[in-house]
Amino acid sequence: MTHIIICGLKHCGKSTKGRILAERLNWLFADLDDLILEEISQSSIREFYRECGVQSFQDQEALAAEKFLRKNLNQNWILALGGGTIENSSAMKALNPVIPDSGIQGTGKLKEILKPTMIYLQEEPAVLFERIQWRGLPPFLDQKNPLHSFTKLYKKRHPLYLEVADIIAVQGKRSIESEVDELEKLIRSINHGR
Repeated sequence: MTHIIICGLKHCGKSTKGRILAERLNWLFADLDDLILEEISQSSIREFYRECGVQSFQDQEALAAEKFLRKNLNQNWILALGGGTIENSSAMKALNPVIPDSGIQGTGKLKEILKPTMIYLQEEPAVLFERIQWRGLPPFLDQKNPLHSFTKLYKKRHPLYLEVADIIAVQGKRSIESEVDELEKLIRSINHGR
C-alpha cells in the first residue's frame, strides 16, 4: 500500500492537487480539515477554531488523523493536511506510526510499507500571502498586521516542513495540471519502488 501525505502552508494547493492526483490514480483522497468537520458541530474550521481555541482544534485534528489512518491502512490514499498540522505533535505522531523492532526478519519492510511518504508543496511566501488575502484572513493571523504575522508563521513552519518531508515539490508559475503531472510521476516512482 502507498500512503501519501501532502503538507504545506495554507493555500499551497494541498487539497486541489491531492484530489486530482487521487482521481488520476484511483486512490482514496481525504482532507484532514474535512475529516474534522465530520466530527464537530460547527459549520467551518474557522468557526470551530474561533469558538474552541487552538488546543481543542489540535485535539480534534489528532483524533481525526488517527481515525483516518486506522480505518484506511489497507488501501492506497492521499491525505492533505491542514497548514498547521505540522505544529500539532499529536497529529503528526498519529500519522507516522512507530512499529517496534521485533527482531523478526522482514519487520523493516513492514515499517516501510506503513510509513506514509510526506510531500511538502513549497510555494513562494508572497504567492501564499496573496491567496490568503484573497480568500479572507484566517483567525490565526493578526488582523491588524497580517503580513507580519504571516511572515513569522512562514519562517516558523517552513523549516518544520523541510524536516519531515520525504519529497519537496517546489511549486511555481506553472499550471495546476503541470504541477500535478510532476507529482504524479513522483508518486508512481515511489509506488513502483515498493
